[in-house]
Amino acid sequence: MLSIWMFVAAVAVPTANADSAPTLATEWHADYGVALAETKQEEHPLLVVFEQPGDESQQLDPSLLSADSGAFPLDSYALCRIDVSTDYGKQVAEGFKVTEFPHVAIIDKSGSVILRRVSGDITKQEWTSVLKKHEDGARATAYTVAKPVTTTTTPAATYTPTMDGPVSTPSYSKPYCPSCQLRNR
Repeated sequence: MLSIWMFVAAVAVPTANADSAPTLATEWHADYGVALAETKQEEHPLLVVFEQPGDESQQLDPSLLSADSGAFPLDSYALCRIDVSTDYGKQVAEGFKVTEFPHVAIIDKSGSVILRRVSGDITKQEWTSVLKKHEDGARATAYTVAKPVTTTTTPAATYTPTMDGPVSTPSYSKPYCPSCQLRNR
């Protein structure tokens, strides 16, 4: 009897987890707050698409957003699509300071830094390149700075400037600073 219950429990657990786990590649959120919370919880970068449905010039090419297009696998991103024709969409776009549509923003996996912004028409090549570059959701934190090369040997010829003639040094009775001049009156 115990083995039957263990079998039922073993079969039920994977099914329950599969139903409750969100599928990142297919779930587009319309609420930025929900998508941002998912980004922070799952530690995936967030892809936010701002567009105005019904106007082809202000929409992203639907083939880029489809999982079947093969443009780039979106499963490493939390996905959010904002309709800017609604009041909510206008507020979110205003918060991002977006004025040209379609607009795509990629936010790091902590949900705090915008890694990349792209506005207007996006080619499939640009789309693939940008998504591939930021798929890990990490932001650049280290920069390499070149150090000057120093030598320990003395150069063969050394130039020493000489001055011919008298050197005069101007003498000022009062400092040049206007505040100091006012105090010295």
